[in-house]
Amino acid sequence: RKELANSFKGFKLLVHGPTESFKTGSGLFFPDPEVLDLEFGTVELADLYQGKNIGIYECVIMDEILIKGKMQLDIDKVKSMYAFGEAFGEAIRSPSKTIIVDNVSELYDWAMEFMKLEGKGLTKTQVMSSTYKKLMERKDVSTFDFGISNGIMHDTIMKGLTINKHFYVVARDDEIWEDNKPSGKFKMAVQKSI
Repeated sequence: RKELANSFKGFKLLVHGPTESFKTGSGLFFPDPEVLDLEFGTVELADLYQGKNIGIYECVIMDEILIKGKMQLDIDKVKSMYAFGEAFGEAIRSPSKTIIVDNVSELYDWAMEFMKLEGKGLTKTQVMSSTYKKLMERKDVSTFDFGISNGIMHDTIMKGLTINKHFYVVARDDEIWEDNKPSGKFKMAVQKSI
């Protein structure tokens, strides 16, 4: 019994549901949570838990992105992916008892964009420069290697499952469309292997 207690590595949970259904809020009840926030929602939510030690890593990086031929301010998914990787490493090394990834659906979207970057052979130094957007427009290199995006998701989940902390992963639900219209049915919006 003592050996079993000593081998306990924390609870590992995947919680999904519709927007604003208290998925992240439930995770904040765990001890000493650190949230990897991928959707700008945790700061306001953490205010409801006054007096509780909640660490928040804002992983979203905003930048000018080419959208439909025009430069617009939006989430730079590639730079945000790097920010997430750094924050995840810090959270693992921290003395916290809980890591919350909010939300893994966004992370997969970012990983898909990152896959395109890796397929073009761009380095982190190039990405952090202001010229990488031009490099991303190259048409001479294949950009779809799903092993890259799947590997990012797999590595994140496997690290979370093996750390000696609670690992709480949030995912959104997306509505299923049938015959080009909403069906009223929902499914978890993440990679199937998760």
